[in-house]
Amino acid sequence: QTLVSRTRDDLGELNQGYRKLKVQKKKTSSLNRILDDTTNEIYTFDHSSLKISQMNKRSLNNLGYTLDEVKQLTPLDILAETNEESIRKLLNPLVAESQTQAAFEGRQTRKDGTTYPVEIRFQFMEAEPRINLVAIVHDISERVKMERKIRQLAYFDHLTSLPNRNSLLEDIQILEKNSGLDNIRLGLFHIDMDEFKRVNDSLGHQGGDILLKEVCKRLKDEFSPVAN
Repeated sequence: QTLVSRTRDDLGELNQGYRKLKVQKKKTSSLNRILDDTTNEIYTFDHSSLKISQMNKRSLNNLGYTLDEVKQLTPLDILAETNEESIRKLLNPLVAESQTQAAFEGRQTRKDGTTYPVEIRFQFMEAEPRINLVAIVHDISERVKMERKIRQLAYFDHLTSLPNRNSLLEDIQILEKNSGLDNIRLGLFHIDMDEFKRVNDSLGHQGGDILLKEVCKRLKDEFSPVAN
């Protein structure tokens, strides 16, 4: 009877453990589906070794790795122009719980060597017995492209692509400030195009645009540094 009772208890514990395992697997499966459906790239990694433990499909697809391949990597293999000292300095306050999250903006490197700009939020994630961290990555390629386009419109002439008045005034202010510090002589000259209005009046604005482009091309050729 004692043996039967013990066997029954053991079977009960096994069944209970199996049910818990099924529930845990179900939760893990649901979590993975949620991670794969998000528009952000997400991966988790161990704080001590920095080894990546999990990565969602969007991140894998964008980086070009398989899950098995990425599990051999650390964030240092993915984040361009960073090192272990700087990344640990960023992450240590999360482990010490003096911060809830840490922000990072830089570039991620794909398997093929190409890079793209990202904004990352690192957060602490409890996962006994290890200390895990989660990285929520937002691809900001479109934002950077738009910022570059806005700057191009604000500081460069749309016809000739030469720096415009805004860019010139900004450069002059910087040069004036530095010339006093570095004992640099600063010179500025102005070129006027005589009778340009007559070109526009006789050939139209399209003819004037062609003339401006040609003048700018010759100026670029004249003042461009010559390679030794």
